[in-house]
Amino acid sequence: MKVIAVTDITPARKALITRILEGDGKASRAQRLAAFDHTGFSEPLNTLIDKVVKQAYRVTDGDIAAAKASGLSEDQIFEIIVCAALGQAARQHDTALAAVCRIGFHMFRHTYRAWLDETGAAMGVQQKLMRHAHISTTTNQYGNASELEKRKANRPIVQRVLSREVNQQLSIQ
Repeated sequence: MKVIAVTDITPARKALITRILEGDGKASRAQRLAAFDHTGFSEPLNTLIDKVVKQAYRVTDGDIAAAKASGLSEDQIFEIIVCAALGQAARQHDTALAAVCRIGFHMFRHTYRAWLDETGAAMGVQQKLMRHAHISTTTNQYGNASELEKRKANRPIVQRVLSREVNQQLSIQ
């Protein structure tokens, strides 16, 4: 089996963040850091940064105009917005990485197998996609049905039992 090497992006990521937060810019370092951390802004910048972090698609020309009216240049606003977006991306990356480390990559193989099952992929196809030498590995170790599949399979049985009970009650009366 070919092993795929994963590149450690930590040094490059750290260098990028450091350069953006501490390098030369039109916005002060304190403003860039506050935007990155999503803290310390008063209105109207607080609203703008909050939108960038939580729902960037909701930023309007009015939000930018209000930031300009507070005395900031377009370059300063741009840098602050970039820092806010970068900070949010960094927080999301850190959260995802922590989840993967907690769960482990191997757990994703089980999820992948369940998804293959839900698509109706043949067992032999699943074996090949999961790169298992033996079909028994695919069926026995990764063969847990998803909750959705279990509900789908169980629903007709429950309906059949319930309809029989109703029919039996009707015939008894």
